[in-house]
Amino acid sequence: MTKQIVQALEAALGTDDFAAVVDQIKRLDPRLKLDVIAVAKEFVGGRRATSRQKALKQIWSRHQQILIFKAKVRAIGGRVAA
Repeated sequence: MTKQIVQALEAALGTDDFAAVVDQIKRLDPRLKLDVIAVAKEFVGGRRATSRQKALKQIWSRHQQILIFKAKVRAIGGRVAA
């Protein structure tokens, strides 16, 4: 189940569909805290969250970083300052 969730997150990363995938994760049984933490660890890479809330925050943070990067690329028109 963890692999499927991570694949869905990766597919939706940087798109409007990402929020729907995160909502599905939030609706998981709270007793599956370790599953959410495992998803965050695999999705974010390396850093292990200590709680369900922190895991969700890490997942959302990666998405936000992608959105910020995309906005910066649009703002400079894809050009690199030399």
